[in-house]
Amino acid sequence: MAVGKGRSDLVIYFGGDCFVLELKLNYDSYSEPEGLEQLARYLDKLGEKHGYLILFEIDAAKNWDERIRWQQREQDGKAITLVGM
Repeated sequence: MAVGKGRSDLVIYFGGDCFVLELKLNYDSYSEPEGLEQLARYLDKLGEKHGYLILFEIDAAKNWDERIRWQQREQDGKAITLVGM
């Protein structure tokens, strides 16, 4: 879905709700903050207050206990659920 100049990876409209998802590979320490900023911009353009940032860990040395996480973040007044896997 095109949102402004960028593109949101996935927007689902279901039961009157809008779910905005941004998918990222976790390359380095910048992946998470950049993903949060990017998703906050998309949410703003769509008039939404909550979205999901899905970070896929690419470091094969990390075990699943290190990879899997569900965390609540806030970016520019937007609530973001961060899912690491």
